[in-house]
Amino acid sequence: MDIDLYKFYVDLLIKSGSFFFAVNGGIATYFFTHAANSNFVKYSLILPLIVNVALILICLVNIGPARAMKRDFEKSCKKADFNAPYSMSLLVQLLWMFMICYAFIESGLLIAFCKYEMLESGL
Repeated sequence: MDIDLYKFYVDLLIKSGSFFFAVNGGIATYFFTHAANSNFVKYSLILPLIVNVALILICLVNIGPARAMKRDFEKSCKKADFNAPYSMSLLVQLLWMFMICYAFIESGLLIAFCKYEMLESGL
């Protein structure tokens, strides 16, 4: 049962990460190609900024339960007196990796938003 849930979580994390990377890339591309044409283009970065903060928090909150799931699986294997056929550490590693990627994207979008604000205000 734990293994199916684990596979579901890994699959969901990779698919949702891929989706949000594509959305962030599309919106950032739109921003950088149309920034000179309109004053309202800067507001296109608000959605990715909010979503990336939410995804960082989701990853951060779920690292602990992923570690607990891994620990429980190892305990169950040890109790049943056999070696685990595979490691369940991938989920924890992916959560850290995606959280770091989201943080880099967030900081880049925030820099672009603030720089555009400074350029627009004449600073």
